[in-house]
Amino acid sequence: ILAVSEALGQNFKDNPEYAEYLRQIRTQVDRLSHLMQDLLDLGSPLQLSRTDTQSINEICRASINLWRQLPQEYTNKIEIISPSEGSDLIIACDGPRLQQVFINLIENAAQHSPEGSKILLEIPEPDEDSIHVRVIDEGSGISPENIERIFEPFFTTRKRGTGLGLNIVRHIVDIHGGNVTIWNNDPSPGCTVEVSLPRREES
Repeated sequence: ILAVSEALGQNFKDNPEYAEYLRQIRTQVDRLSHLMQDLLDLGSPLQLSRTDTQSINEICRASINLWRQLPQEYTNKIEIISPSEGSDLIIACDGPRLQQVFINLIENAAQHSPEGSKILLEIPEPDEDSIHVRVIDEGSGISPENIERIFEPFFTTRKRGTGLGLNIVRHIVDIHGGNVTIWNNDPSPGCTVEVSLPRREES
């Protein structure tokens, strides 16, 4: 379908009457592609394909760049806040898997935030054993009755949501030996999702 829409786009690129229809086709194909990948991930045990030592700063920056390349209409501003030695915060991880964690979290934050609002990826000073990354948005937050269910598969508060993104986040973080928590910001607005991962000293 995507190949056909691209071919049609070339044939009708000078005809604005069809441009919006083709854009909608591409958007829906991309949405279905992501849904299928999420279902495949959910239906099979997640495993680390490979691990190596990487800077958490670099993983966050790569995740932001990849998210910006996705077809979307969000206008949120994304900023990384980290300690001065952030480039030296090293973890052992499957890079592409961990990037998917932050892509999903950024996407979730953008979906629940006002257009043009800021999304922060904050890397606070690490603990002795753990590195933390907080994704902070300025959205509406999560109601008390939903906050305990937010990581359940297929649970969503969005009309067109799949309820898979945050569940996959939790699974990927789990297989890295970490944990993920979420809370409403105080003061409001918005909420924070914190990913905690085992720290590895740079050799």
